[in-house]
Amino acid sequence: MNLRSTFLAIGALFLTFSAVQAQDFELVDGAEHSFYPESSGYTDCAVHIVNKMESDLILEYKKIEVDFPSAWDVSWCDNRNCYGFFVDQDTMFPIGATKEAYFKVTVFPNGVADTAYIQYAVWNRYNPANADTMTMNIYVRWSAGRLSLMGMENSKAYPVPATEQLLLDLRGLTSAVLIDANGRTVAQWQGGSQQSVHVSAWKSGIYTLRYEESGAVGTQSVLIGQ
Repeated sequence: MNLRSTFLAIGALFLTFSAVQAQDFELVDGAEHSFYPESSGYTDCAVHIVNKMESDLILEYKKIEVDFPSAWDVSWCDNRNCYGFFVDQDTMFPIGATKEAYFKVTVFPNGVADTAYIQYAVWNRYNPANADTMTMNIYVRWSAGRLSLMGMENSKAYPVPATEQLLLDLRGLTSAVLIDANGRTVAQWQGGSQQSVHVSAWKSGIYTLRYEESGAVGTQSVLIGQ
């Protein structure tokens, strides 16, 4: 092998190694995030992820450590499902080239000030050796009975909590479904109207309103019952 061929071979090996080691996605604003909800109401704590590839990205994730107060309620969502507990391991819905997705923890402190620590490993299904670690620190402070919501102006369902009737503003939406903590669809609607649902006989807990708006899918956690 001549000198030129040797350099080309070394270059090809370097490019191959670099391609394997390259990060396929990015945790926006870093791997560690802190949130400061108040003890009344609920707060959505989200970590956004950007697909840095020119093709679809399928992410898998696994729980490393979760220290979450027993007095709080929680909804854990990825871009595929929402759960009323922290999932041990799961796979996300494919993320389009250069598009974003998120992990979202909706915290219902139930009036109790405390702290939570949540840590998950995240990786490309086809590049598991190159995993990242996502950490969420949640510090709930006492509040004087004031409802503190992030993005309240974009709320599609209210009041919070809903004990008798749940009101939904579906104007501007294509469709919407309401999902319970076990992932079952309990109600669904076409968009373009306002709806009122009697929920007094429903099981208390955290539900998820999943809706389509302007071609994008959004979610809102809904607390039903006391």
